[in-house]
Amino acid sequence: EIDSFHPGGAQVLMADGSTRFIADTIDPNVLQSLLTRSGGEQVMGF
Repeated sequence: EIDSFHPGGAQVLMADGSTRFIADTIDPNVLQSLLTRSGGEQVMGF
């Protein structure tokens, strides 16, 4: 679960320095892949 004061999701900082808005409705499996370090998962759209 992501917690933020932004309605509907959260602004996050990616490892490459970019920022993205992650919606509260994100698939839990996609979120897990985004949070895994050196996991090798390919996450389309990010």
